[in-house]
Amino acid sequence: MEYLYPDTKTIKTFSGYYTDDTKLFNSASGGCASALSEIIIRNNGVVFGVRYTDDFKGAVYDFAEKIEELEQLKSSKYIYASKKIILNGEEISIFKIVKQFLENGRIVLFIGLGCDVAALSNYIKKYNVDSTNLYTVDLICHGPTYPKIQEAYIELLEDKFQSKVSSFSVRYKKKGWEPPFVYAEFENGRVFKEEFYRSYFGYAFVKYSRSSCYNCQFKGDHHVSDLTIGDFWGCNKKHSDYNPLGVSIIFSRSSKGARLIEMLKNSSDFRINTTDTDFAIRHNSNFYKARTPNKEIYDKFKKDFESHGLKYACVNSKGFRAYRLKKYKDHIKRFIPRALLKFIKK
Repeated sequence: MEYLYPDTKTIKTFSGYYTDDTKLFNSASGGCASALSEIIIRNNGVVFGVRYTDDFKGAVYDFAEKIEELEQLKSSKYIYASKKIILNGEEISIFKIVKQFLENGRIVLFIGLGCDVAALSNYIKKYNVDSTNLYTVDLICHGPTYPKIQEAYIELLEDKFQSKVSSFSVRYKKKGWEPPFVYAEFENGRVFKEEFYRSYFGYAFVKYSRSSCYNCQFKGDHHVSDLTIGDFWGCNKKHSDYNPLGVSIIFSRSSKGARLIEMLKNSSDFRINTTDTDFAIRHNSNFYKARTPNKEIYDKFKKDFESHGLKYACVNSKGFRAYRLKKYKDHIKRFIPRALLKFIKK
């Protein structure tokens, strides 16, 4: 896979987080996407993002015109999202809805994966739509897994708890920003929590992305959005802009991106700081490179999943036990003081 390390001289980089701890806790990282969404809606704009389907077995792009409607668009959905929704009884492309809002003079903020932002950009150009009021944000992307994985995982949980899922998240901050937890509530009142990367869903997400994502064309200097945002990995207690509940990294390369940054700076409930571009990119490699697939593991997982289901595919995958053990050790290390870890290694 070709690495597309960007020209850092063309990028302005910021970090930030909600100053309201409740809002920050309920955001995937530092809450940058949610903070921008609130600002756009308060200016009579429309926000597009991804929500779960009603049964939590899939994901779809949708839009919000009110602050309270933003709740369903919050947090990460690690599966490929459909770009067609049912509106007034008719199936319609989400890009067509963006076009209609822009033609009506509305401000639009579109938040999605790099490939989806690029597809929207091509659609707007094709129909010669005035894009003056269109702002785009793409997410630093690991590569989503298939919706069938989400469906299978939800069905495993519902079978285990003998109840339908009523709330679901893969970025629950049980112990702070790291590590992320799966969180599920059920109609019978029961609650399930599990460290994401030790779950069957987490393993599938790491090992079984959509095949096209292994050759992503929207990395490095090929991001086409006004802002690129994600978790500020590498930021720790030594940094002045660190927050244990999460920090967003924000890369800006356009005049519209600069406008969005100014909106955040003028926000009373979002703290934003200029930060070092090289440091941020080095610690967020998904910004400039796609994952390298392990074809042997991928092909076997695909075959086992299609034949026997998610649990079987994970448990019988080469390296699954070693992967789980490593994640468990990583989990334990978070609670051992660094000085003690050095002593133990000696």
